[in-house]
Amino acid sequence: MKYAGVLLCAGITTFSPLNRHILQKGGGKGKTIAIVGFGGLGQMAIKLAKAMDVDSITILSRNDKKKAEADKLGCEYLVYNDEEALSKAGRSFDLVLDTVSAPHDVAKLASTLKVGGSWVLLGAVGQPFEVSAFPLIF
Repeated sequence: MKYAGVLLCAGITTFSPLNRHILQKGGGKGKTIAIVGFGGLGQMAIKLAKAMDVDSITILSRNDKKKAEADKLGCEYLVYNDEEALSKAGRSFDLVLDTVSAPHDVAKLASTLKVGGSWVLLGAVGQPFEVSAFPLIF
């Protein structure tokens, strides 16, 4: 029971979208995912995505403070305040799991999603996001 709480909360919160967008769409082979935020939800999502055998997991973060930790888990790491790195990641993810519960620039990150990909907001941000229609269309 000591570990059940983590799996019941963060586990189901991250498993549900991974199940819907990865497992139910043929499994992880050939899929690339990004995780915005590298806290409890983000780390649980990494474990589950690895178990689903996704090809690539990239952490999208505003700074490089947790890069060494991401390296240990075998994840790519992208500092999204680096415009050049963000541009190179354009249209590269099948799924983005956004676990951040503080206001952040969702519109800036939307360009990383593949056409036909899915963006899932898991972090409950208490204020509306401002997103232009253009990144969602193109």
